[in-house]
Amino acid sequence: MRRSYIVDRIEGSFAVCEEEDGTMENISLEKIKGDIRDGVILLETCKGYFRVDEEKTREREKEVQDFMKGMWSDEE
Repeated sequence: MRRSYIVDRIEGSFAVCEEEDGTMENISLEKIKGDIRDGVILLETCKGYFRVDEEKTREREKEVQDFMKGMWSDEE
């Protein structure tokens, strides 16, 4: 099974990423293919190289938006 990560933030030439088990890992931006930004999901393609999974990223963004919907409104 391929490992997946969520990009927490970009620091210099590294993406600081959270693994599924909650551990953090720094991944060199040179080893990532795709539009790298905070919140995207990375999949390991081969040992030490990664790609942005746009489909899973969109799904995650929608889940977060749905969760947040109405959270800040005055409706009860």
